[in-house]
Amino acid sequence: MDKEEHLARLKEADDWLRGSEERPPDPVEAVARLEDLARTGSAPAMLRLSALTAQGLGRRQDWSEALDLLCAAAERAPPGSVPQRQLQILAGVPAGAATEMRDLRSNIDQDRLLTPPRIERLSDISMVAAVRGFAPAGFCEWIISRVNVLAPAHVAMMGTGEVVQSAARTATHCVFGATTRDVVMAVMMERASRLFGAPIPNHESPQVINYEPGQLFAPHHDWIAPELLANDPRFSNRGQRMATLVTYLNDEFEEGATRFPILDITFRGRPGDAIVFSNVQPNGVPDTDTLHEGAPVKSGRKWVLSQWLRTQPQPVFG
Repeated sequence: MDKEEHLARLKEADDWLRGSEERPPDPVEAVARLEDLARTGSAPAMLRLSALTAQGLGRRQDWSEALDLLCAAAERAPPGSVPQRQLQILAGVPAGAATEMRDLRSNIDQDRLLTPPRIERLSDISMVAAVRGFAPAGFCEWIISRVNVLAPAHVAMMGTGEVVQSAARTATHCVFGATTRDVVMAVMMERASRLFGAPIPNHESPQVINYEPGQLFAPHHDWIAPELLANDPRFSNRGQRMATLVTYLNDEFEEGATRFPILDITFRGRPGDAIVFSNVQPNGVPDTDTLHEGAPVKSGRKWVLSQWLRTQPQPVFG
């Protein structure tokens, strides 16, 4: 097939994955279309399938197959391409290293890659912890490089759930939906899942958040108000936001720490370090002590990856 037809078929698969006002997302149909393209030798189709297989989206989750698909895409792609660089990062090899793709694939220690480091409790009152090296080497730079468009970040009003732009949150963000997540991001999701015992489908779409000088996120809670969960299908169908993970992606900024004023915790991670916390108590009741803020950045540019896990599977977002 020619390039134009190939791109059109990739777009059709993404449209099925993303859904529209007239048609809900259908990951299974998207996967079927990508599999047809992959059989023709399409590296982009293999690349998309690798991420979906890693997440278990539209097909059974299988990390070995996901890595094999990524390797197959890398073998068909030009030097320095997205699939090749991802494979290098997963294998812990520097960019530009002259290594055969199959050698990289065979050198990936899957268990080590997917198992999160141990947690370091920071509070005896609430489950707030540091996870040093939550993002493996090379992940932080890669995730920042994948940000395409930054948009103003919004907040959800605690009483109504209405999402609005607010002076309480002045940073910008980039949401990684089903059509933009890759295998590197899927590893971050899998590590979070294993940390809290919640499967990848219970993830909200991860967000990379950017803070420039003076930007902040004022003190707030991440849990969903119980009255909304009880009475509003928009929230009851998606479950409580049980846990939050914030991974620091860089350190070229001043101040801008994550603070928990009630618990008297201030956390400033090095690149790859994460602050993780449960938004609810073991009985499911919101933990009001987890009030937290992203303090203003004094200078430089702060990048973090925010991940939230719910008690129920989430809708597919493009």
